[in-house]
Order: sequence, then structure tokens, then C-alpha cells
Amino acid sequence: MSEVKILRSSLSDILQARRMNLTDLRRVLKQRGHTLDRKRLRELQDMNAPTGKLNIAVIIEVCDALGVKVGDLLKVERAQSEAQLRRIATYRFPAAKQRRMDELLHKGNAGKLGARERQELDELVEEFEERTLQKALALDVLQKKAGGNYPSVRGQH
Repeated sequence: MSEVKILRSSLSDILQARRMNLTDLRRVLKQRGHTLDRKRLRELQDMNAPTGKLNIAVIIEVCDALGVKVGDLLKVERAQSEAQLRRIATYRFPAAKQRRMDELLHKGNAGKLGARERQELDELVEEFEERTLQKALALDVLQKKAGGNYPSVRGQH
């Protein structure tokens, strides 16, 4: 049977134990010569989702700055409960990300996509594909658990 994994971040706990916040972490990273935007750090802090694309450079920089191992920062767990699987299976790609991806695809088709926008589009498409794969795996497991009687979740990405 296919297995769906959940990746959990301990960044909030680590920062709290050190009486730090994301701004403090960004300051430490900057002192070490790393520039990470708040969005990347927030994504890492809030990670509690099906495994997908991770920026290993960001993870290594954060681990180095905090003096922790990757295994202390990130934990991989099997999604075992039906509720966890349902949460993955019913995930909807955020509307703002979908609109931005559509806009970039349109610009790309018109030949008007710059290098930064190409990178942004690649990241959005990769995230969309990873989430779609995780949804398919979760639905497959739910279908098997329900003897093939689990309702499909069409049109939700």
C-alpha cells in the first residue's frame, strides 16, 4: 500500500526555547552572510504538511545558525489517521497561488516571461505537482481502506 508522509517542523519550538522569533533568526542568518526572506522562513516554520519540495540550502542555513541537526528541525511521520489522509486529499491549492501561476503561464505563452518570473513559475508548478501527487496517494490509501467506496475529490488541487 502506498504511504503518505507528513513533514513536521520544530522551528517554532526551537525558537521559543531560545526566546527568539523569525526576525531574530533572520538577523542571525544575515550576520552569517545568508539572506533569507521572511516567506521562506515562515514556510519552514509552518511546515506541517505532506512532504514536497524543500529547499535544502535554507534548511542547512537555518540548522547551522541555530546549532541544531536537520533531524531536530524536521520530523517525518507517516500519515496514519483517516483525518490526516482526508486533510491531504482535500487540500486546495491556494487561490492566490493559482492566479499567480495562471498569470505567469499566460506571460510565458506570450514569450514575455523574465528569468525571475520563470523561476517563480517553476516553483509554483513544482509545488502544485507535488501537492497533486500527495493528494492522489492519500486518496488511493483512503479508497483501499474503504474497500473502494471512498468518494473522489475531483476538481480540488
